[in-house]
Amino acid sequence: MTFTQRAVITTSPLSNDAEVFPVLTGQGFLASKRPVWQTTVKRAYSGREVRAAAYSYPRWEWTLQWEVLRTQASLPELQTLFGFLGSRQGRNQPFYYQDQTDNAVTTQGFGTGDGTTTIFQLYRTVGQGTIYNYLDPVLVLNQNPSVYVNGTLKTLGTDYTISINGVISFTTAPAASAALTWSGGYLFLCRFDDEMVDAVQFGGNLWSVGKLTFVSVKA
Repeated sequence: MTFTQRAVITTSPLSNDAEVFPVLTGQGFLASKRPVWQTTVKRAYSGREVRAAAYSYPRWEWTLQWEVLRTQASLPELQTLFGFLGSRQGRNQPFYYQDQTDNAVTTQGFGTGDGTTTIFQLYRTVGQGTIYNYLDPVLVLNQNPSVYVNGTLKTLGTDYTISINGVISFTTAPAASAALTWSGGYLFLCRFDDEMVDAVQFGGNLWSVGKLTFVSVKA
């Protein structure tokens, strides 16, 4: 299977899209989710350090687990998980993931017009509502977003276009000091970190999977 990155996932429902990680009913609570940064640290003989950040924004890592997956002909949940992992050829092909607790924004700022610039990156705020927040780029949209310039809704295809990696290109540059905001859903572009899963049968057509780890792909 050849993967071609899309700017917007328009499939509805998402469960009908072969490149979106399936939601299986036996999934337990999210085992883990963490942002991963990378910093180079060099220490002199004196003990003084020089640090250089390699990432301007983190990679994200998820680990999922399934307490119960069924294998009946009418409920092929384990087969679905195995089939999806195989369709990605392990770590080879990316896929899209909808984080059930982190998948949409409302009136999210993504820039300020200067009368000249027409190209802007879409963002979400990590740490929203705290003093420790930062912007994380949104690379894949779930359905077409609502984009506003100074509170006025703009029309996709007329006022702006969307390209891969969450880039908005306006037909006319937003005026100086114009606030740019957007509302809508998003997915994460990911690849598997694990290339195998351990499924344990505990009765009849009932299985459990301890963990499966995958990470976001940076643009």
